[in-house]
Amino acid sequence: MANETIRTHFLNHGFLPVGTDAYDLFSRYEDGNILQEKSAVIACAWALSSRALYAVLEDWLCCVFFFDIRTPYFVLYRGQSSVPLQRIIDKLYILSMESGLKEFRVECIERRLLKDYLLVGGYEKKVSCLERDNEYVYKTDELLNLTGRFNYKKRTTCKKFSKMTDLSIVPVNKSNFALCREVEKTWCEEHDCAHCRSFYGCEKEALELMAEIFDENRHFGLVAVAKDRPAGYTICQKINESLAFLYFGKGNMQQLYAYLIYKTFEKYVQAECMNISDDLGMKGLRTFKNELSRHELWPRYSCVYSREFGTCPAGDSR
Repeated sequence: MANETIRTHFLNHGFLPVGTDAYDLFSRYEDGNILQEKSAVIACAWALSSRALYAVLEDWLCCVFFFDIRTPYFVLYRGQSSVPLQRIIDKLYILSMESGLKEFRVECIERRLLKDYLLVGGYEKKVSCLERDNEYVYKTDELLNLTGRFNYKKRTTCKKFSKMTDLSIVPVNKSNFALCREVEKTWCEEHDCAHCRSFYGCEKEALELMAEIFDENRHFGLVAVAKDRPAGYTICQKINESLAFLYFGKGNMQQLYAYLIYKTFEKYVQAECMNISDDLGMKGLRTFKNELSRHELWPRYSCVYSREFGTCPAGDSR
């Protein structure tokens, strides 16, 4: 209830609900971003779970997220704005304190930008980087070749699926996107929905919104059908020559999801590496991503700004 009151305050001060209609706007602010959690797809596809709001302040795109189990937090997208970060932090801090927020937190800060957030003056700052927030990044050559003893089991997995005569794999497109929904539905029926929501909200709802923004000129992936039933899928996007994101994926047969990731790299990923996001602190997901192949971990930082009670940021008129 407290979060809803805070959210209403932001709505009353010019913020708008994030939805699929905001996807093109968010996409214009993606240049240079390397964190999947800060991507346009994640912001818009997960909007039902996050109840996110956004506003453009002096050419900065400012988004505030209201997940049920977390304190509301901001993600900031600079784009081409020449307005200093200090000015945006000051504006949002005042608005946040007026709304009743107990802390002003900015998340999804990549390492190269962290110094900019630390240089903001007039605040006590607390920086954190949780293990569960590290994003897993795999080099294309590594996943294409699967060389060495470390990847022996993966090569065996690929051979097993490649010999299955009742398994067909085709590109995801608008006309067969319903097959992805069927995979997600089956997965949800076999897992504890409340447990999933406690980590990140409802992926089935997010996939429904992804269907609305899916663009065959931007997004790609594979869907697998085994014994005439949808069995797995991947949905990805090439961001630039260096990086692609894997946004969604499931496999309802053991090791099928891993195989689909390998096949997605083989067929589509013409970038140096792919970011498949974090493990949410889930033991099973962490094991899967660690065993998928050799990888790097790209940290995601958060910064909490605070001031003594009754003081205003420098430059504020009050």
